[in-house]
Amino acid sequence: MERAGARAPAGKGDVNSIGLERQGFSSERIASIERAYRLLLRSKLNTSQAVEQMRSQLGDSADVAELISFIESAERGLTK
Repeated sequence: MERAGARAPAGKGDVNSIGLERQGFSSERIASIERAYRLLLRSKLNTSQAVEQMRSQLGDSADVAELISFIESAERGLTK
């Protein structure tokens, strides 16, 4: 039986928005992280294309900039 007001549990590989909220992330920061996640992992774009879309659409987010930096510095690439 589901509790009133309870959120659906995050699926495998989803952004942990509840954890981010608990750490003090604003709803705007969480939304930009979720958008970056969708571009990177849920779109049909390859990694390079997703990074370019993240830059153009979410370039003002420090969190997304950190994600892009991580992706570009990964020596062995990413597994999606």
